[in-house]
Amino acid sequence: MQIVRRHRAPEAATGFRMDISRLRPFGGLHSSLLAFSTGYVFRISYWSATPTEFGAFSNVWMVTPQDRRLLFADPAKSGSVVHLYHRFDESYGATISLRRPDPMCLHLVMQGSAATTIEINLRLGRTLLTRVLAASARAMPLAWATKDPVAHALDALTSMFIAKGKVKVAGKTETEEPYFAGDIDDVMLVKDGSASVN
Repeated sequence: MQIVRRHRAPEAATGFRMDISRLRPFGGLHSSLLAFSTGYVFRISYWSATPTEFGAFSNVWMVTPQDRRLLFADPAKSGSVVHLYHRFDESYGATISLRRPDPMCLHLVMQGSAATTIEINLRLGRTLLTRVLAASARAMPLAWATKDPVAHALDALTSMFIAKGKVKVAGKTETEEPYFAGDIDDVMLVKDGSASVN
């Protein structure tokens, strides 16, 4: 789970090295993929500020155990922005409410236009490493953060100690759109959680 200062979506970029001046900032909360034992996978994006016509918007991704990829967007038309970067089998409008009853808890309720209801509860935490990574990201000038050696080091550290898998802070999405997600204010781990669908 990242508290994002400026998750950057590019207007244009070439290869792995990106011209930061060409990237447009998104701000808010953005999770990694949240996998549950039932086979469902979710991702939460709760943007408080975007460079789009929608301003603040939010979305929930749901991947079913049958690998159906669904997008729920609030407001519905903001789904067009997400579709620029990612592929989905279905897309729906939704009403998404996110609460943080305390800094280490997240409660999300989503009512989709397809008669789908999702409720997610997460307990969050920080470690020494997440604090070091967040402090490094805040202190490092963006021009340095996007250089290949630094980006590769961030990928390796995050993959090894936080995400437990292959993570990239810069690259291309499945629609071949470049991205940079290394400009963050905070990084939190999901300690435990629950999710219910319908």
